[in-house]
Amino acid sequence: MQGIVGGFVKGLFAALSLLILLSAVAAQEIDLVRAGSLDADVLVTWSVNITGNAKSVDTLKLVGTLVSNDSRQQITEFTSSAPYKLEQQDGDMILTYQLDKPKQDNEIRTQTSVRVDYDTAELVDAQYPFTANIGYLEETNLTKTTPEMRQKAKEIVAGANSSLEAIARMTEWVHNYVNYSLGPSKVAVPGAARGVGYGDVTLPAADVFRVREGACDEYSHLLIAMLKSQGIPSRVATGFVSSGNAWGPHAWVEAYVPGDGWIAIDPTFNEAGLLDATHIKMASAPDQSMISERATVFGKEDVELLIDRNVEVRVSSVHGFGEIVSGKINTTEMGEREEEVAVNIVNERDSPVFVPLTFVVPEGLSADRASRMIVLGARENRTEMFEVHLPQLEQSMIYTFPVSVRTTGTSIDAEFTRTTAVAQQTQNASEVPGKQARQTEQPTCVLSVLLALMLVVSAVLESKDRL
Repeated sequence: MQGIVGGFVKGLFAALSLLILLSAVAAQEIDLVRAGSLDADVLVTWSVNITGNAKSVDTLKLVGTLVSNDSRQQITEFTSSAPYKLEQQDGDMILTYQLDKPKQDNEIRTQTSVRVDYDTAELVDAQYPFTANIGYLEETNLTKTTPEMRQKAKEIVAGANSSLEAIARMTEWVHNYVNYSLGPSKVAVPGAARGVGYGDVTLPAADVFRVREGACDEYSHLLIAMLKSQGIPSRVATGFVSSGNAWGPHAWVEAYVPGDGWIAIDPTFNEAGLLDATHIKMASAPDQSMISERATVFGKEDVELLIDRNVEVRVSSVHGFGEIVSGKINTTEMGEREEEVAVNIVNERDSPVFVPLTFVVPEGLSADRASRMIVLGARENRTEMFEVHLPQLEQSMIYTFPVSVRTTGTSIDAEFTRTTAVAQQTQNASEVPGKQARQTEQPTCVLSVLLALMLVVSAVLESKDRL
């Protein structure tokens, strides 16, 4: 008997030699900020090649995963080119195929129609801390913590008066603490080539805490580790996400709260509860190393298997979020190079909501704590303060600066102006060869400089590449 069991592809579950091929959504770009729900077909093709004497193989067994079926994601139709056995495990759909007397080249095709909708659940803000006897608190190889990590997590949630608040604080912290990168790993990974990128390996949470960089699964395992350390059951979810016009493998987090069940959280993009509907879940586990697909052959001779998996997502419709929050912006000049921006946010719903806030300013300006995650209670009204730092401005000008707050389902826009003083004459023309001194009575040069041509943050995603 010769079998292959193992491995995973970054951001997805797969056998060691699995190949993921992704397709663009034909002729449709998705507005990620406003994608509250969508309908799609997920087409999966497994190709299994038997290298060696295929005639000696009696049986080929393939175990794979189907699109998950849970409260946020419902399968409406499924077809398969081969007979199968289907088992459901906490929302995950496990497919088992058994091919008797397989050929050298074998192919299995499935098509799953699914509706994804994160805009349906009404949250109940449970007390914190809490006790839940569902497991998912034990550390794994990828979610082990250090004393420093546990202390930091304790500091982050100190004073949190609800479970949702504790989750929001840690999600915001991980999102801002880790720098997104697909570049070479700063940590040597056993079995991986030196200099391999974060797109091809997964670092344990303790290493992520130390080096502060990585891709989606680094963000996810760090958040899982810190949530678990503070008594919040957590697990990783894997599947696909869209960049707007193309799909790729992705990982995010699910945290358990009594009364709410499993809440979806994406620390890479600073989303929680109301994730954009391009998150199509395929599987979940305590950590990503525990998610895999496997093929096994039974026969008289040893053979090798090569498994390729082609995945295509075809979106048929996209629907926006219902109204979640509304708001307005007020600005106040605080000094020559400082502007205070007050953002008033109103929860328009009758239940608590996570509200991610991305404060966007033009290139050349900066803001403190520009990416935030807050929780608003039912119909709650809150004001968040942002401090904008301006560069040195030329004199005798009028500047117009647009600012924007992006959040799930909407954006809140405003602008403020700065009028710089007329330049004062400080030296005689003769003291500056080739120059003529400005006259103090010279009229102010009125020039509106609109610096909104290139906003450096796009929607809730900021500058991070989804793929």
